[in-house]
Amino acid sequence: MNIRPEFRQYTISDLIRLRKERFLQFLAIEEENGQIKPSLDLRTRRGQMLFRDILSRITEEILEAYHSNSMDHRKEELIDATNYLLSLYVFTPIPEEPEKLDLQTLFALRKKVWEDKAQLESLELRIFELLSREIYSLLEQLRLRPWQQTIQEIPTEIVITDLVSTTLQLALGCFESVEEFLTYFDLKDQVLLFRLRSNY
Repeated sequence: MNIRPEFRQYTISDLIRLRKERFLQFLAIEEENGQIKPSLDLRTRRGQMLFRDILSRITEEILEAYHSNSMDHRKEELIDATNYLLSLYVFTPIPEEPEKLDLQTLFALRKKVWEDKAQLESLELRIFELLSREIYSLLEQLRLRPWQQTIQEIPTEIVITDLVSTTLQLALGCFESVEEFLTYFDLKDQVLLFRLRSNY
C-alpha cells in the first residue's frame, strides 16, 4: 500500500484538520442537494443532534470492526470510526498538540486485544465498557426529545479530547505501527476525495 509522503509526518492535529475539512465538504454537498445544512454550533438543537448522531456512528463502526473476521476489514472499520471520531472537532477548537493525543504516545499505550483470541473474546465487554464510560455519558447529556427546548451544556474540549484519546488507544491496537495506521487513513481519505469529486 502506498502512502502520500506528507502523511508519514502527520500528527493528530493534521488528521483533525484534514477530517474537519472533508466533513465540511460533504456537508456542502448535502446542502447543494437540497438538504438542510446542519448547524455545527453545540449551542443549537440541530448541532447537538448532529453531535449525537456522530457518537452513534462511532459506536457502530467499532462494533463492525469487532464482528469482522478479516483483519484488513477490521482496520478499515477502525479508520472509519476514527474519521467519525475526529469529526467531533467541528464543534470545538482543534487542540494544540497535547501529549494526550500524540500518536506515538497513544500507540505505546494501545490496547493490544485485536490479535489475541482470548482477549478478543472479551473485547466486546471492553468496548461496551468504553462506550458506557465515554460515549454513553455524552449521549445521555445530549438526549434531546422533540418537546425539549433546552440546550445541554457540556465541556466539549475536555470530553472530546478524553474520548479521542481512549478510542484511539483501542483502534491503534489493531495496527503494527503508527505509519500503518496513517497509511490506512490516507487510503480512506483518497476514497473520500474520489467521492467528493464524483459527487458520489
